[in-house]
Amino acid sequence: MKSVLGLILAFDNPDELQGIGDVRTAAALPIGCRYRAVDFMLSSMTNSGITTVGVVLRDKYQSLLDHIGTGRDWDLSRKLGGLVFLPPFSYASRLTRTTSVVPQGKMEALAGIYDFLALSRCEYVVMADGDIIANLPLDEMVQRHKQSGWDVTVVCVEKILQSVYNTYYALDESGRVTDYNLGLRADEACRYTSLGVYIMKRSVLLHIIDEAVTHNCRHLERDTLPYILRQYTMGGEVHHGFATKLQDVRGFFDINMMLLQKDKRDRLFDRRRPILTRVRNEEPTYYGDTARVSDSLLADGCTIEGTVENSIIFRNVRVGRGAVVRDSIVMKGAVVKARSEISHVIADKEVTIREDRTLIGHENYPVVVAKHSVI
Repeated sequence: MKSVLGLILAFDNPDELQGIGDVRTAAALPIGCRYRAVDFMLSSMTNSGITTVGVVLRDKYQSLLDHIGTGRDWDLSRKLGGLVFLPPFSYASRLTRTTSVVPQGKMEALAGIYDFLALSRCEYVVMADGDIIANLPLDEMVQRHKQSGWDVTVVCVEKILQSVYNTYYALDESGRVTDYNLGLRADEACRYTSLGVYIMKRSVLLHIIDEAVTHNCRHLERDTLPYILRQYTMGGEVHHGFATKLQDVRGFFDINMMLLQKDKRDRLFDRRRPILTRVRNEEPTYYGDTARVSDSLLADGCTIEGTVENSIIFRNVRVGRGAVVRDSIVMKGAVVKARSEISHVIADKEVTIREDRTLIGHENYPVVVAKHSVI
């Protein structure tokens, strides 16, 4: 897999993520006590033997830079290849009809890193969104792509993820893409949902970028797919394991709550392909004599003196005596003070819930408390 270049497009941030996406991209959203969304695609690539990974950035990427660092935790701190950050201003001098200083779509972003792609010695490219929550055997997928003879392979799931941001494909018996649909699925034939992972030769990707630049195309799925289907053979690789994307607040809440179910965790966290993340050495969590914890995931460094039920608790969270945290996500450094109660709440980093406060949301409409807020 040394001949494969990994590209992670880590700048998508749908409007539906407002509240938790105001200060970070979707790729930097915290997942399951200690992970970030980008960890899943980074781990999928490194577990598959991809040793050169480019992370394409746009804005709000400070949190992502802090988390990934040098890439050492994913074995990507290397003299040859390794991790490369591709911020929007790195290639600002290469302005074309489709590249602005800050790229708006995937094709603009790819046009902005054209020189990086052209100078790469890798023959193949695996290009993926940074908000995919899945554990993908990319080495096996690349091998099947080579054997299939297709020019482009898109990774799909058969289940329907209804969203205006999704792309839906129709596949024939051989797996070839015959049609596609954007937004909410109306055509029954287009029943495979794209995960936003594409496999192709680097030369093919460069030709597609050239075509997009020539025709002023900013977006991959919306503008460039017709050209790809017209000029190239495109096949679908159907992934049958656990997979979803972070596209709205409800989805973010649901994926974290799903991790409380052992069968879902086992499907996602395959020991043969471990999900790697930045290692932080914290002291163990302290449970006071009044602490009551059930059906929850808690990170290190917390102080728990109240009740925690069916919740995701990140590092350095404090739950005061008599406080109740139920069906909620509490991020790093947040404090729920004595006798307060929260239910179906997403409390962002370093939020403070004062004494004797009550916040109640619903599983369909969780309450979001923005970073650094004091309630």
